Amino acid sequence: MLATDLGQIVGNVALDLAGDDTAFGVSPVGLTVELWSDNGDGVFNTATDTLDPTTATTTAGGAYRFDNLTAGSYFTRVNLPGN
Repeated sequence: MLATDLGQIVGNVALDLAGDDTAFGVSPVGLTVELWSDNGDGVFNTATDTLDPTTATTTAGGAYRFDNLTAGSYFTRVNLPGN
């Protein structure tokens, strides 16, 4: 059996409804979070980076996670309703 170390990305979404860099007390449950593989330039660009087919859905407190990731650089993007 071959074992390999797999990574994960864990985070929380916070909504800043006032636009003042403070998280508003709303639990953003049910938002879709996309995972993108960086093409190596360190800049997020939907034209050159690769969208992973796996998405995550936020749970209580806006929590999300991606498991079993191979080594690399990733971006996450939250899809807000209406955008």
